[in-house]
Amino acid sequence: VPVYIFTARSEALRFDTEDWLYAQGIDFKKLYMRPLGSNDTAVKLKTNMFKQLIDEVPNIDRIIFFEDNPAVCTAVKRNIDINAKAGEVFVCEVL
Repeated sequence: VPVYIFTARSEALRFDTEDWLYAQGIDFKKLYMRPLGSNDTAVKLKTNMFKQLIDEVPNIDRIIFFEDNPAVCTAVKRNIDINAKAGEVFVCEVL
């Protein structure tokens, strides 16, 4: 199962972030990070990342989205345009 990770961490921290993920035994297909210079809110940032994933992987049949920010979870759940392009979308709020 391919794993795609969204983080609000800056692209400037990619090397450290990837090292940490690999050290935790997390294998992933792609890591989406905050573009350099971006000041977008987490909601806007991760909603855009989600849209990018759907555009890049159009035949994705199931997405399980784990998120610790309730506002991001709500935005993803409410974005019908995004969800309509994917198969099943499960949003799991992690507190």
